[in-house]
Amino acid sequence: MTTPLAIETQALTKQYPGVRAIDGLDLAVPTGAICALIGRNGAGKTTAMRTLFGMIRPTSGRATVLGLPVEDRHAAVAIRRRAAFVDPAALYPWMTVRELLRLARTCNADWDRAREAAGLAVLDLPLARRVSALSRGMRVKLALLIALARNAELFLFDEPTEGLDPVVRRQVLHALVAANATRGATLLVSSHQLAELEEIANWLCLMDRGRLVLAGDMDDIRATHHRVDAAWPAQCPATLAAASGVVSARINGAFATLIVAGDAHMALSGLGATIQDIRPATLAEIVLAHVGREHDEAEWVSTGAADALA
Repeated sequence: MTTPLAIETQALTKQYPGVRAIDGLDLAVPTGAICALIGRNGAGKTTAMRTLFGMIRPTSGRATVLGLPVEDRHAAVAIRRRAAFVDPAALYPWMTVRELLRLARTCNADWDRAREAAGLAVLDLPLARRVSALSRGMRVKLALLIALARNAELFLFDEPTEGLDPVVRRQVLHALVAANATRGATLLVSSHQLAELEEIANWLCLMDRGRLVLAGDMDDIRATHHRVDAAWPAQCPATLAAASGVVSARINGAFATLIVAGDAHMALSGLGATIQDIRPATLAEIVLAHVGREHDEAEWVSTGAADALA
């Protein structure tokens, strides 16, 4: 039985003057997945998420969220009732936490008071403090609490843990996983924190220049990608980088470190290589192999990708 899709796009495009932010995006996220939406800065991740939530109208193509077409005005309203775009910048800064929660209860017919109370106890939010006086971590937790108490079926997060201290980061990640595990909610999480995404996500969508370059079950992708250290008697062959199955190659004279998709031995057969070491690739290594550029690698280093650069 095929798992229904929470998100599906076909040839989705968003064109701005001189810039194509989304370029024929074909995205598919199964219901109940924790999907890591990954890509370099400017890959189109934020534009895609805002388009899915109805905040931006696509130029062409189609998209459905929770089975509803985002291009239809009435359906877009229904999507926003059933989905939550967790954005701490959208909170009213002049309100206290208590006032904002009271307003959210009034505006959401499916508000869950028990979940609100449980979230307040776990996230430790100061009810009497104004939103403008909250730290970024507190604002993220408040936005997340509102989404959880609304009983949303789909959560969209754009860099949810950026700039947070380790304790708050752990609280946010735990709340995300709990929403998925206890209620089957679908999560679409865009982040450069690759180590965190590798820990919680079970589905991967990798974007580059507005297009999808890799997608699928996270375990399957990791199982089919390997890091291979290989050597040649004299010099690496000039055709190495273009060999079938070789996603990326770092060449140093007679030695090379490769990221290979599929059977590594098959990919290197006939090239005269001696395989010195082979192991499963990390998420960071896979990302860098598919979309990394030497001048962009620093974008991923602080997120746990340093091993991929060795």
